[in-house]
This record gives sequence, C-alpha cells and structure tokens, in this order.
Amino acid sequence: MKYNRIEELRESLRYSKKDIYDCLGITAAGYEKMIKNKTCTVSYLEKIAELFQVPITIFFETDHTDHAFVSERKGNYELKNLELEKCMAQIELLKEMLIEKDKLISELNRTVGRLLAGK
Repeated sequence: MKYNRIEELRESLRYSKKDIYDCLGITAAGYEKMIKNKTCTVSYLEKIAELFQVPITIFFETDHTDHAFVSERKGNYELKNLELEKCMAQIELLKEMLIEKDKLISELNRTVGRLLAGK
C-alpha cells in the first residue's frame, strides 16, 4: 500500500488531517501513528476513499504518474484507462479484505463459542 498517497491526495484535495481523523473516528495522535507505522486497516481505507471520492485502489497503485485524472474538482477524481496493473491492485485489495473478514468471523465464532459454553 502507498501510505504517502493518502497525504498526497489529502493535500491536493485540500482536506485537513482533522477531516480525515474525524472521518475515521480516531484522534490526531492515532492518525499520525497509523500513517507512521503503516497500519491502516481496509475499513479505514474505505472511509478515506469515500471521503476523497476516489476508488480505493488508488492507494495500491504503483505509480501515481500514470493516473489519467480527467477532473480535478475537490473530491471527484475520475480515472480512465484502467490497466492490468490497476486491476491487479484491486484484486490484492480484495484478498486483503477477505483475510480481514475471515479473521473477524473467526473471532466472532470464538466469542459465540465462549458465550455458549458459559450457559
């Protein structure tokens, strides 16, 4: 993932850091720690992409110079010419999302098991 892309887009779209951490429901320190330690979750990325009104895959693309932005209105970037590399980035994102969802399901199953065992 390209963590610097979050800051690049934030600056170019003229969002403040406060806009982002308010959107994520975290503190300023939490946001800075997330960026510094590169620990942004998929759900946070989804929220940031929604705030910026860009596809989430933009955070996984290897070279932002190949973006063919056709509109520079705040929060309304459109991409054209989706290439194989961009599709692959989206596939990787979906894999990460599935892994995260599987972990959550496993955790919930363990919690249900513990609750049922306690009855």
